[in-house]
Amino acid sequence: MNPTPGDSRPRPRQARDAILGLVSQGQHLPGARLPSERQLADRLSVSRPTVREALRILEEEGRITRRVGVGTFVSSVPLVEAGLESLVSFTEMMARSGHQAGTSHLEVSEGEMPAEEAERFRVEAGTVELVVKRVRTLDGSPAMYSVHACPKALLGDPPLAELRGSFFALLQRRSGLRMSYSDTRISSELAGSEIGELLELPPHASLLVLDELVFSADHRVMCTSLSHFRADIHRYRLVRRLSDGGELRR
Repeated sequence: MNPTPGDSRPRPRQARDAILGLVSQGQHLPGARLPSERQLADRLSVSRPTVREALRILEEEGRITRRVGVGTFVSSVPLVEAGLESLVSFTEMMARSGHQAGTSHLEVSEGEMPAEEAERFRVEAGTVELVVKRVRTLDGSPAMYSVHACPKALLGDPPLAELRGSFFALLQRRSGLRMSYSDTRISSELAGSEIGELLELPPHASLLVLDELVFSADHRVMCTSLSHFRADIHRYRLVRRLSDGGELRR
């Protein structure tokens, strides 16, 4: 692995990129077994500990899977890239990317809404809340775990089959309200044992988390949405511009 001029990153990070380069060039297709640590070290001209750390990073990102006594394999899930400027459902986002969205796990519950959440929705504390937990799939593979919540009065009692599709579309159709915008917090978390099992990831795998309040055109909160995306499948981008009259300083 020839060092890139000006690249001061740790060698394992550089090795990670080099291994991904081999994959992107088609030398190791999804589902294929990677060469051994020794072979990769020889090929990249780095030490075995460097390769071992690079593989650990790739495993955390979900880009490879390790099978004890068998080997290391390139993950076979697709990669989806999209912008975050528009408020769209997972179902619509997958359709735009040419993929099929589905649901492999669905759990629906209802109970009294906590006072803090009731204040967000501008309803009385104790209002009945509907909570929908789902694993959304991408071409049959687990891709995202979500938790949506809203006053039951907005959704009523929809058939389970309807809850397997776009939650945003269903909520708008049943409430008669039109979604306008969201207040979104973006963070990263480790999958943990419960969500990791649902998404078929190790507990230490990284997830991209979107925590949203979704508003109607008249500024009413329609639902809360907590989405955990597999970082090995999803890549999101934002267009950032200088404010009027602003000056960029570094």
